[in-house]
Amino acid sequence: MSKQLEVHGSFDRLRIRERGQSVRYLVVDVIAPELDNAKSKRPPLNVAMVIDASGSMGGPPLVTTKKAVDSVCKGLRDGDVLSVVSFAEDVRVHVDAVELRGNRRDALDAIEAIQSRGLTDLAGGWLKGAECVAKAMEKRSNLHNHVVLLSDGHANKGIVEPLILEGHADELRKRHVYTSTVGIGNGYSSTQLEALAEFGGGRMHDAESPDEIFEVVVGELSELSRCVTDNVELILTFPVGCKVNNVSRFPMVVEQNKVRVSLGSLAPSQKKTTVFRVTAPSGNIGARLDFQAGASAVVAGKGTVTSEVSSAVLSYAAEHHNSTQPRLVDVATTVARVWQASVVRRAVEINRIGDFAKLQSYLDHEILYLARYCEGLANARSFLNELVKLRDVADRDWDERSRKDIQMSTYQSLHGYKDFRTTQRGHWTSKLPSDD
Repeated sequence: MSKQLEVHGSFDRLRIRERGQSVRYLVVDVIAPELDNAKSKRPPLNVAMVIDASGSMGGPPLVTTKKAVDSVCKGLRDGDVLSVVSFAEDVRVHVDAVELRGNRRDALDAIEAIQSRGLTDLAGGWLKGAECVAKAMEKRSNLHNHVVLLSDGHANKGIVEPLILEGHADELRKRHVYTSTVGIGNGYSSTQLEALAEFGGGRMHDAESPDEIFEVVVGELSELSRCVTDNVELILTFPVGCKVNNVSRFPMVVEQNKVRVSLGSLAPSQKKTTVFRVTAPSGNIGARLDFQAGASAVVAGKGTVTSEVSSAVLSYAAEHHNSTQPRLVDVATTVARVWQASVVRRAVEINRIGDFAKLQSYLDHEILYLARYCEGLANARSFLNELVKLRDVADRDWDERSRKDIQMSTYQSLHGYKDFRTTQRGHWTSKLPSDD
């Protein structure tokens, strides 16, 4: 494997009509470098574990969460930095940017002393955890900085608006403080926790039961130890006049004829795929539209690195050449998979707010266009059939656990993330209510 950050871009079809309005799909893969002895080369971790200690966490959830954070403390190496913060109606710092050495007893005792209490100032706890991480960053410049937030509820004190949380998470990410989240049980806010993880450059996890809290926290620590490529940003430059939409729903900023897509952190050799829907302007037969994709990332031991630029080209051709051109089957199948996963995630969001008429209309529209796209793609028919199953129950109020399982399945598929839970969920369609 190459030890460089790689980018590869391909269109599903290569020709476009001279009259304009041809729609083509661009698939861009970003692949993290595979570093030799990545584990031994990783920078020291600077981790803040931020624990929801509100009243609803009392009992097994908090007990298991504390055991998981204990395991994090014991699993960190000498020289790593640990902070532990709890939040309810107030915010308390229990371990404040402590550089760990042989004796960790004080940190373990402080974790054990955490008790449940009151409301849920999620943002206050999260920002305090980031403050602890920043304190350690001021003393040492070679740290991998991360906040891991665990919550079983909706923020009901302090900042609660997802758009504001996104903005703060994005600013922290730009300062190399990354955020991952763990949702516990069925009552947590998927919208709030996903906003923090998506814009914070980390991962979102789901822990349905107390036992799974331990599994995902330990799994996240293991992933942090492996992730030496952070703050991955895909930059796509496209010709003037083209319209570009991000099918994959990753956080994106548009700058005239350029888009920047935040892909978070990657483990060695991990790949993330972004799909863009491109609408071409009119042009002359024989002319070309050149799309250039590159990426930048912060790599342990190297600082900010950039990839070589990958070029993907569309060419204007006569009508008969357009209508008879083949598709690149592998690329088109990837488009159908990502398209479907994005639709399913959006469907869950609409079902959660109870607007069943909007959900039915949305699915009717997407199924119509995805059906046209899947014609001739034998490997992609299953994606369409699954959406039809979803449409059959679009007039029902799905239970929240089903929504979370469906959402997490498609989230992991889009991001290429591993599920650390040992209990198998089955395919997301098995979580849909009966259509009887």
